[in-house]
Amino acid sequence: MVLLPTQQLPHLTPAQVEDEERYMAMVTTDVEAQLLYFAFEYDLTHTLQRITTSLSPTVSIAERADPRFCWNYAACSFLLEKKLFAWVVPIMQGYVEVCKHVSIADNKATFDLLYISRRSCRRQGTRFTMRGIDSIRGSIPVVWSSPATLKYAPKVFQRAQADTDTAAFQLHAEEMMKLYGRVILVNLIDKKTEQLKLGEAFEKTFGHASTLNTHILANIRYVWFDFHHECRRMQYANLGKLISQVDDDFQDYG
Repeated sequence: MVLLPTQQLPHLTPAQVEDEERYMAMVTTDVEAQLLYFAFEYDLTHTLQRITTSLSPTVSIAERADPRFCWNYAACSFLLEKKLFAWVVPIMQGYVEVCKHVSIADNKATFDLLYISRRSCRRQGTRFTMRGIDSIRGSIPVVWSSPATLKYAPKVFQRAQADTDTAAFQLHAEEMMKLYGRVILVNLIDKKTEQLKLGEAFEKTFGHASTLNTHILANIRYVWFDFHHECRRMQYANLGKLISQVDDDFQDYG
């Protein structure tokens, strides 16, 4: 990695030079450990479906980059504002894997599969502090907290304002439908103790939001599958019960 100065560097003392070298080493180590990816001719910030169906091929990759997955968006904002898109290469953080010669049963043809899992730059930090109602895969989408304790299942605290939960969830639901169309919400938490309270709170919120917004009722389905109970003692074959509940939806999605 080479960093280019954007202004005349001041004269540094030997001690300051030593500090700068240490800081640069820290930055380099952090960047190299974050699994950052970029491509000059392919948009890594959008799904293949969205690229082929919704985005104009004449718009530059930098101009159409999804801010959620463009980790240098803020750093390059001054260039984007000046429409200097040729100077910006979106950087994505996530997981990338290429599977060679993938085959399908009863078919001799093979293909290469490129898998990309993106991490939102809005979800930086440890998962227990960066969860929120607007996270796609994360916590139950109502307002709640669970202060860290030495207990295996710490107590859950919920706000009493049901209207706040409903309004926040409706905003999240509208964004999901805008991005993905029809949606299945799969709840995997326990149906007992503190997690049961959260699950029941969300069921109430989901029901209330569905009565207020017919768009949610028509496009979002809710499934509660108690993972720890169903798959206890390594009985992971019971995941077939969950698959059977969502298989028709998957077939509709294609």
